[in-house]
Amino acid sequence: MRSMDGVPESQAFNRIQAYEPGLIVHARDIETLTVYEWDEDGVQQNAFGDQDVKVPAGAAKIELQLYNFPTCQLRKIYFPKGTRTPWHPNHDDIILYSIDAHQVEFVNLQSFHARPGDATLHPSGVDHHSETLVKGWRLEFAFDAQGRSGRDLIALPGADMTRHDVIEWIEADQRREAIGPTPRTGNRYQAKLFHFPVYTLREQYFPRGSRIARHTNSTEKLLYVLEGRLRVTLDAVTDELLPGSMARLPACTAFAREALADSVVIELDGWTTPRPYPRRD
Repeated sequence: MRSMDGVPESQAFNRIQAYEPGLIVHARDIETLTVYEWDEDGVQQNAFGDQDVKVPAGAAKIELQLYNFPTCQLRKIYFPKGTRTPWHPNHDDIILYSIDAHQVEFVNLQSFHARPGDATLHPSGVDHHSETLVKGWRLEFAFDAQGRSGRDLIALPGADMTRHDVIEWIEADQRREAIGPTPRTGNRYQAKLFHFPVYTLREQYFPRGSRIARHTNSTEKLLYVLEGRLRVTLDAVTDELLPGSMARLPACTAFAREALADSVVIELDGWTTPRPYPRRD
C-alpha cells in the first residue's frame, strides 16, 4: 500500500483523472470514496474502501472526493468528529482550507486550531497530523514540491486574515487589480489573502452582478465554488458553477466570469514561486 500522495491500486481512484484542457467539473461528477488511515510500525498506511485490505480497528475513516489536475491534486475531505490522522510526512506541499470542520493541526512542534475559513500550509517532508473537534469538510490543494525540501518553509496559517477591498479591470487583454481604496473604475469585490512562502490562496466574495470581461490568463488558476452561482466562459465554452464545482483555467486561455448570485470562491494560482501584490496577471 502507498500513502495518498502516491497512486493506490484503487479502481475508483484511477477513474478520477482530469487532464483535458479547459476543464470545468461539477460536484455531481465526482465520486465520493471511503479512505482508511492508520499507523503501522511508525509508517502511515491507508486503503480505499474498494480494496481488499484488512483495516485495523481504530483506523481513521474519512470520505474523499478528488480530482487530478496537471499541476495539482484537489481533494475535498469529510472528517467525522474525533478523527485522528496518524503522524506522517507528505511528498507534496499541501495547502488546506477548512470549509466547516474544526481541527487542531500539528506540524512539527507547531499547532493551530483551524476553524471554518482558515487556511494552512503543510510543507513536503514535514511530519504532521490532525484531530477533528467538529465534523466537517476541508479542501486540500496538493502541489509537487519539485525536489525542494519543505523544511525550509514556514508551516503556519496565512498571516493576513482580513477582508480586503479589491478592484479589477482589463488592460491590454490582461486582468489588472489593486488592493484597498482606489478611485479608478472597475469590478469591485472583497477577498481574504492567505500568503504562504511560495503560494497565495484567496477567498473571494463576489456580489451578485460582479463580472470581469473576457481576457487572457497569463498563469493557470484553480477555482472552487463554496457558495453562490458563477457563470464562467473559458475559450468557447460557457458553463455555470454551483457550490462544490471547480474549474481549471489553463494559462494563455480566454476567460470571463460573472456572479449570478452572491458567491464565495476559492482561487489558487498554479505557480510555485512567490508573486507580489497587487499582482499583474
